[in-house]
Amino acid sequence: MKIAACVLIAVLALLVVLVRVAEKNGGKLKGMRLFAKEADYLPVYSSIGLSAASLAVTLIVSSAAYYAMWLLGVVLFALAVYYTVKQL
Repeated sequence: MKIAACVLIAVLALLVVLVRVAEKNGGKLKGMRLFAKEADYLPVYSSIGLSAASLAVTLIVSSAAYYAMWLLGVVLFALAVYYTVKQL
């Protein structure tokens, strides 16, 4: 379990690097468009950060995983609603 959490944290770190490269290239990664040019990267970075934080907390206190999962879901839902309403 702990090895899987560490691997997932490493994958999330790699994902941050890839998103950062895409952000610098106008939303493209190796010629493939991943994000719109005017995309806001805050939801992407916050969801990756919250996922990594919940995995780190799970490594320390395994019973906190359930609550971290719910917290992550609530925050992601709030971000989705906020940016959907913002686009209207």
